[in-house]
Amino acid sequence: MIGCCSEQCYRIKLLQQNDAVKRSHWCKSKNHEQIRDKRIKTRKKNDLELNRKYTPWNKGKTGIYSFATLEKIRKATQIQFHKEMFKKTSIEKK
Repeated sequence: MIGCCSEQCYRIKLLQQNDAVKRSHWCKSKNHEQIRDKRIKTRKKNDLELNRKYTPWNKGKTGIYSFATLEKIRKATQIQFHKEMFKKTSIEKK
């Protein structure tokens, strides 16, 4: 809370900072496709140089969550969508 007079002031500054980051994020720039392609190319190059193989975090992990856990995840996701914390993908919209 450096530079803030209260917790409310801190929260307002934090929201303003988050909004500024959202507005200036690289994916909003005119050349976002070039930036994305460069990021992918660099990541692949680094993976080859360091002999890394990319494996998704959830590969082969089907059936490890109970029904109750899945329901908790669904409810948390619905709350996040409602608060617009992240955007839905096209398949989620359908």
